[in-house]
Amino acid sequence: STPALIVPFMQHVHEQGLDMSSMELLITSSDSCSVTDYRVLQERFGADIRIINSYGVTEAAIDSSFYDEELSKLPS
Repeated sequence: STPALIVPFMQHVHEQGLDMSSMELLITSSDSCSVTDYRVLQERFGADIRIINSYGVTEAAIDSSFYDEELSKLPS
């Protein structure tokens, strides 16, 4: 889903301490996700959920690129 939907949803999940153990993959897509939001998702959920930030033309919802890297490899 788009970062505009996923980021607030995952904030709610974090604040409420909801069980997301059945989720294995989270893809933000079709719009840009800020580095800050991506890092927050990785810090909170990256140990248990693979998180991919992909991007493409919103109108067609076709992703043309994606970013997938472990948080430990991100520069400070």
